[in-house]
Amino acid sequence: MPLIPPPRIPGRLPLTIDGVWVGSVDERALQQLHTLGRFPSNAIVAPPADGDAPGVHLLGTATSLLEELGLALHAAHLCPSPRGEILTVWGLYGQALGRVDRSFSRVLGLITRSVHLTLCSHEGVWVQKRAQTKATDPGLWDTAVGGTCCDGETDQESLERELWEEAGLRLDALQQLSVVGSVCMQGPCTVEAYAGYQIEHITCMAAYLDSASTPVNQDGEVDAFALVSVAQMYDMMRQGQFTKDACVVLNRCIPPS
Repeated sequence: MPLIPPPRIPGRLPLTIDGVWVGSVDERALQQLHTLGRFPSNAIVAPPADGDAPGVHLLGTATSLLEELGLALHAAHLCPSPRGEILTVWGLYGQALGRVDRSFSRVLGLITRSVHLTLCSHEGVWVQKRAQTKATDPGLWDTAVGGTCCDGETDQESLERELWEEAGLRLDALQQLSVVGSVCMQGPCTVEAYAGYQIEHITCMAAYLDSASTPVNQDGEVDAFALVSVAQMYDMMRQGQFTKDACVVLNRCIPPS
């Protein structure tokens, strides 16, 4: 993953583990944890040694520390419940530090990885409509396939899993599969109405699907697929019908003519 500077985020405090920056925490959420007496004993809110802005500093093993902090936030109704999908905890310089439940990742402003597939055909571009039950961007249009990389997965392994879960397709159904590049999405977000922050490195892939194949969702997280022209796709973007991530990825893979 490319290097990125630790973001200075209004209303959020930097989160470090043994002096390594990993994310950020909403200041109001921390205040509520203190008020409710749920603040983890291993977390210290104090100025760092260089006298810069204050931060939340944890000492110990990343996996157990972030689980304790995430569960404390959940118990205080400040974070979604754990879902058992495990992601890698990344340090600022791309080092793997531990594991964390996906439900905690955005609330704790952690770095995540994902893959997105732009799926083309001779008739246009396949896009999916996210289910209304999705925790983020429900009901918006998205790339044909996209998802977060679980702990230990390569980009291709993530793509293979998401391709089946979201579109009911196997890799051998794709033609001319290629990696187009990568982008980093960074900014405030909400997860089930909880305040979060996104720092996600997206690997952008593209492929062709022959006209005899049709995406069919398997996991209930897609309401519909549509085959649209490139012009129609960009009209939908201008109308705000696509997620921000999808707009960036699709523009990278299919630049407007």
